[in-house]
Amino acid sequence: MVLIGIVTSFQTPQTPNINQQYETMYKIFMNRKQRIILRIVAILFIAMLLFPPFSKYLGGNKECFMGYIFILGYTPNGNAIDKEMLLIQFLVVAVVGGISFLLSRTDKELK
Repeated sequence: MVLIGIVTSFQTPQTPNINQQYETMYKIFMNRKQRIILRIVAILFIAMLLFPPFSKYLGGNKECFMGYIFILGYTPNGNAIDKEMLLIQFLVVAVVGGISFLLSRTDKELK
């Protein structure tokens, strides 16, 4: 009898499906505008990775901007990804996206 009582006391309660828990947390922490902003920022990051800025170094400290070229496409010889410009682009999108994400909170979420 005691053994049955111990075994039944260790039974775990029914937990909701993991997808239901995720959806609930997703709706609690973000409103509709914030979800849209987050998706736009993610799309911009993917686009910046697929089409990075390329530059051609001419010698010395001179470089010529060659434009945005598809990363898996043909790149002429001498072109290299302009890492500084790509980093600046990432930072600008992250800062603007973060500020707009925070400003799109509702009054109910601030309390």
